[in-house]
Formats: sequence, C-alpha cells, structure tokens
Amino acid sequence: MNLTIYDTIDSSYINIYSITIVSNRMLQNLACGMPNLQEVEIEVINGLKESKLVAFLKANPQIKKLDTNIIDFTRKIFKTILSLKFLQRWYIRNWSCDVMKINDLPCNYSIKYLKFSGRTPNPLALQIINSCNTLKTLDLRSVHNVMLVNDLWYLEWCKLERNIDILKLNSSRRAYDEIKNIDESKLFNRVYFHYSGKSPIEKLLDEYFSDKLINYKVVSYIPQSLIRKLISKID
Repeated sequence: MNLTIYDTIDSSYINIYSITIVSNRMLQNLACGMPNLQEVEIEVINGLKESKLVAFLKANPQIKKLDTNIIDFTRKIFKTILSLKFLQRWYIRNWSCDVMKINDLPCNYSIKYLKFSGRTPNPLALQIINSCNTLKTLDLRSVHNVMLVNDLWYLEWCKLERNIDILKLNSSRRAYDEIKNIDESKLFNRVYFHYSGKSPIEKLLDEYFSDKLINYKVVSYIPQSLIRKLISKID
C-alpha cells in the first residue's frame, strides 16, 4: 500500500487548527479526537467509508467550519453533520446523493452559514436549510457563470420555514429569472449578487431593479468589489 505524507498525520498532532483530509486513512488516524481542530476540509476521497467519516465527526464535535467536496452522502452522514453542536459554517461542494428526502433529519442550532455549489436535489436541499434553525446566510454558487445548483434555482421559496437574513447569489440568467419569486417571498433581509466580470446580465438586472421590485430596493455597493448590487429589504 502506498502511503502519502498526509496519511501519517494522526491525533498526536494535537495543535492542528485546520486540516484538509484526503483519504480514509486520515479519517481513521484522526478518529481519536483532535481537541484544537476547528476547520476541516474533506477533499475527494475515492471509496469514502461512511463509518470512518462518521467516527471522525463524532470524535471531533468541536469543529466549527466544515467543507465537504464530492462526498457520496448517506442518511447517516447528513444526520451526523447536522448533530454537530458547534458547527457554524458548512460548505457543500459538488456532492452526490441517491437520497432525495430524509424524514427524520435532526434540528441544528449552531450553523449560521450554509453554502451550496453543485447539483442539489430540491426536496433534500429544503430539508437541510429548514433543519438549520439559526441560519443567517444562505449562499448559492455557480462556476464560470453557469449555475450548477439547478434545482435550487427553482427552490420552492414558500416552503422555507423561517426568514433568513442574507441570501447570496451569482449573477446569471437564472438569477434574473428568479428575482421575481425572491421578491415576492420577502424571506430575506438582504440579497447579494456577485458578478464575475462584465456580463450582459448586469444590464438586465439593472433594468429589472429599476422599477419592478416591490419588497426590495437597490442599494449601491463598493464598486471595486465583485459584489455589484445589493438588494435591501424595504422596512
């Protein structure tokens, strides 16, 4: 068996604050607990073992930031992550899952920031969002201005169970098409549109923002940033 330098990292590295996990062996080595570990990124792991990931997460309940990339999620993995009591930020990237709905997801009271990129089953995405009872920011991302979170763009906003302070979106044709539904929902206090350079969609958004919004108003933002527009809820 060929081992990499990463596979030798174990719980004796007690001062590690942030780590990227790239193998089942790393998960196994760290399943004894890392008391100072706060930020974890789980990269592509071929043949990811559910039992090893679950054991690692249960041994490290103090984790505050979790980035999961290309994980074959199972019901048990979802439940374990949502059961973490100190997790504040969860970024779900490029994930796959055969499960479309889970009837008994636990409620989470610590996650404040939830970010998706990659195709996401609509009903399951709603369940995850609604399970985060103190969520402050919902962030939906695309790659190269092509929205990959296809189902989320047609999310049934009316089924969200509570208001969320901030919604972050990438500028795209779908963003333009969905603004009306977001406006009608009145679920978000602020909506940020991130632009990836000059795009014809910016002009379309400007035209829409100018006179068609009912529950939101346009507020100028820092021109030098990639955030070109901010829609602020009208009190």
